Amino acid sequence: MSRPLSVSIASWLWVFCGLFTTVTIASLVTGSNILALVAGCGVSETGRFAAGAGSGEAEALGWFGWVLATGLFAAMVVQVVGAVMLRDGERCSRALLTTAASFSLVAVLYDPMLWSAWVLLVANAVALVLTYDDNALDYLEAQPERLVPAGRY
Repeated sequence: MSRPLSVSIASWLWVFCGLFTTVTIASLVTGSNILALVAGCGVSETGRFAAGAGSGEAEALGWFGWVLATGLFAAMVVQVVGAVMLRDGERCSRALLTTAASFSLVAVLYDPMLWSAWVLLVANAVALVLTYDDNALDYLEAQPERLVPAGRY
């Protein structure tokens, strides 16, 4: 069975989502208190930057932003690899891509003002719809299951 158009479009959208994630990661790094955590400085009571100053809440948000940026980077890698796997007809690619797409939702919930997170969320939603399309399901079900022999890793 030849690859349907919906699978081709979805795989290109997944590659776009993976590459566009770098913009969201950069926005998270510059827009949150991550840089202050790394540099060891924060905002003092007077509103000026001071070494070692800063509230615990701002530090917690900075650490969560750092974890989210790291998770987005991992999702970026999974999306690019999963897009190739989807194009080649691997059945497990849909589960990988769905899991990776959930990080874009977390990015929007973390900072709803990030325009790049919204673009990423919409692109992931469109790619998910195309990935779970009936034509995509028929294409993936028609592919032979690739099993690795027991002697190989």
